[in-house]
Amino acid sequence: MKRLLILIGFLLIGLTSCQSAPAPTSVPPSPTPELSTPTPTPAVTPTPISGSERVKLGDSTLYYEVQGAGKPLILLHGGLASADAWVNQITVFAQHYRVIALDSRGQGRTTDAEAPITYHRMAEDTVGLIDYLGIDAAYVVGWSDGGIVGLDLAIHHPERVIALVAYGAHSSLEGLQESVVASV
Repeated sequence: MKRLLILIGFLLIGLTSCQSAPAPTSVPPSPTPELSTPTPTPAVTPTPISGSERVKLGDSTLYYEVQGAGKPLILLHGGLASADAWVNQITVFAQHYRVIALDSRGQGRTTDAEAPITYHRMAEDTVGLIDYLGIDAAYVVGWSDGGIVGLDLAIHHPERVIALVAYGAHSSLEGLQESVVASV
């Protein structure tokens, strides 16, 4: 139960950090700012993204989506989420990159398997996908668990990662409760 609450906490932190920021404007601020009620963030309804497919990789069937053209950019979601968490970012990134967003093993629309889910296994799934797609190397962005998967990918397959942005990820087990460390 503690592990689930910790994972949900990481998920909530990650989801709030993935909200799209408003575009900067060149309008100067008013000389006397007025207090106002913040506009609530609209609910995001994921829309189907062109090129969504599945591929059998070992003991799991991986769901992924591709949109845009250009250098490949892989988006790795946080724990208990899916590629849908990137719906706002995909639209923007696809204007400049070939965006590949996948559902990690046992999450979203990707199947689970008998073997335990580990960050390393999810990184190897990512390598399998980029091999399947014929990609030599890609930019990688991951948040929370996706950031950890990205770190594992960069450590074990540095030639496959052009650059990595990992946020909300830990790179060390130091400071984590023993029960969490035992589950990793």
